[in-house]
Amino acid sequence: VPSTPGTPLRTGGDTLFAQMPKPADDPNWSFATSDAGAGYKVEEDIWGLSQPITGVQWWGLCLIYNAGWSNGTPENLVFNVTFYSDPISTMPPTNVVSTYTNVAPTIVHTGIFFAGIYEEILFSFDLPTDCNLPSGYGWVAIQSQSAGQGYDWFLWASALTGDGYSYQEGSGEYMYDDALILVGGSGCPFTVAPNTGTVAGGSSTELVLTFDGSVFTQCA
Repeated sequence: VPSTPGTPLRTGGDTLFAQMPKPADDPNWSFATSDAGAGYKVEEDIWGLSQPITGVQWWGLCLIYNAGWSNGTPENLVFNVTFYSDPISTMPPTNVVSTYTNVAPTIVHTGIFFAGIYEEILFSFDLPTDCNLPSGYGWVAIQSQSAGQGYDWFLWASALTGDGYSYQEGSGEYMYDDALILVGGSGCPFTVAPNTGTVAGGSSTELVLTFDGSVFTQCA
């Protein structure tokens, strides 16, 4: 899986869908507000899924708007994550398959800054129950749940690849894609410790890889 600096190593599972974020030096980067208190919800269409979804990662900013933008505290953000089975041509989607409320994702400060001051954040969430989209396509909405202006809002990062469409309720269709990774399947039965952190250039660190031998033969 391509990674942004600071991306945590996932232990198992297959990458089902990936749209990586635009870098800070891309002149066409953008971020879309997706927050209940702000009155916006962003939905990204997804396709080509071959297994149930077990986890999701997404990139964006945590900002506060109060007569101008300032950095917020991403650890304060709580999300609703919703999957829909509507075809890609249906905007906004309405056929809910799974909703996960009050999500407090794992947060990584990437150290990547846009406009020199706004830090991009990587959010990771392992679904407590799998989400199955039988047709292999649909939509996912990721929305923070603030009380309104002056509170922390999530702004979803634009992606390098995709089909050029997403939907922002409260505004409408817009012509770019949102950065996320969907993970699915059981993957290889192993654990890695430690599974977060960074390694400085020119240095090294020890990782312990542990396999469950009783089911290891199932790993392709």
